[in-house]
Amino acid sequence: MDTFSRTSSRRPRLTTAAAFLFAALAGTLPFGADAGGPQRPTKTPYKTTGDEARIAGVVSVEGEVPPPREISMGADPACVAQYRGDPTFDDLVVKDGRLTSAFVYVQSSALERLEFEPPQTAAVLERRRCRTVPHVLGVQVGQTVRVLNGDRTIHNYNFHPTKSDPFNRSIAPSSEGFEVKFDEPEMAVPVKCNQHPWERGYVMVMTNPFFAVTDKNGAFMIEGLPPGDYEVVLWHERLKGRAAKVSVGRREFRDVNFTLKFPEDDRESPAKSPQP
Repeated sequence: MDTFSRTSSRRPRLTTAAAFLFAALAGTLPFGADAGGPQRPTKTPYKTTGDEARIAGVVSVEGEVPPPREISMGADPACVAQYRGDPTFDDLVVKDGRLTSAFVYVQSSALERLEFEPPQTAAVLERRRCRTVPHVLGVQVGQTVRVLNGDRTIHNYNFHPTKSDPFNRSIAPSSEGFEVKFDEPEMAVPVKCNQHPWERGYVMVMTNPFFAVTDKNGAFMIEGLPPGDYEVVLWHERLKGRAAKVSVGRREFRDVNFTLKFPEDDRESPAKSPQP
């Protein structure tokens, strides 16, 4: 299996010490600058204590949400053959007032001071029935993402991060796939397919494991949280986000629910309010 690291395609860089030495020899090192260079803050490796808490909730949408838009897959018969009716986009899926594929995560200054080892298990991003599955994938920095093709047609994975190098590669049917790692945290990295423009998806690259994607019932759960004060943040590609503050104690279970409104919160609506 081929392996691709986000750092593998970059040009070689000077180490910090070598860069400062070069600058000093060139006479460009600022007076009084530390030859050791700027250092990243030291983070404390996180260890579980057994006192962790969890947060769960439901994301709802009020209002008359229109049916999903139809996709024209006629350009690829292999895609058309997998559907009896007309396939639809999955950028806004609401069933019984519950929102699918919303990304929920927590943030706090305390978490920023901790270091979390990435999971040893690879996350899987697949093209299945000519769609990106899952539509929204959450991973940690340094976690392996295994990229697969579950269809009988060629697909293309075109990643567009802003903090890492972009990557574009095709994958044939029955291929073993390849692996990708992201070395910088970044929200909503678009994943596109040059052959099938409707196969858009997103990868959310986080520094900790405290995130979740809502299921078909709009439900999510975030487990293993150290006791403390947090901001719970909701992101969705079509609807404006929300945030809520919550405090959790030792082994505590807290509910955090979100309610969005359509079309007021629709980013694509002509009547939408300006973004902050």
